[in-house]
Amino acid sequence: MYNWILGIHSLLRWLILVVIIINIARAVMNAYKPFTALDSRWNLRLLIAVHINFLVGFYNYFFGGKGYAQIKELGFGVVMKNKDMRFWAVEHLTGMLIFVIIITISRRIAKNTELADQVKHKKLLWYYIVALIVLLASIPWPFRFAEIPWYRPLN
Repeated sequence: MYNWILGIHSLLRWLILVVIIINIARAVMNAYKPFTALDSRWNLRLLIAVHINFLVGFYNYFFGGKGYAQIKELGFGVVMKNKDMRFWAVEHLTGMLIFVIIITISRRIAKNTELADQVKHKKLLWYYIVALIVLLASIPWPFRFAEIPWYRPLN
């Protein structure tokens, strides 16, 4: 069952990357246009995908073979001294939590009726860019971990 859940988590990662890039492009292209319901729906799609993936990842953290399982088995001190284990136990979770918070704040901005449309697009653009940077830094890429394929079920 764990591999199936890990596959969902990996698939959602790619969906989130595509949707955040779409949101960035929409914020740039519509910078001087009204903020429409379609802009709000794309923001909502991103929020939903991010929160679902975070919940799936949270399950993986506590019930998978990495993350909490490593801390429980080896102790926090040992995990912190190994860069690969530290990534899974602390860095990945922390980075993704920050990413979720940024995207959640972006939803509040998208729903804010008091902001001018141009200001809303500009603020959202910056939030999306910062979120994308945090996301890219927190994903376990194959070039960082040799055993991780581009799509986890291929492992």
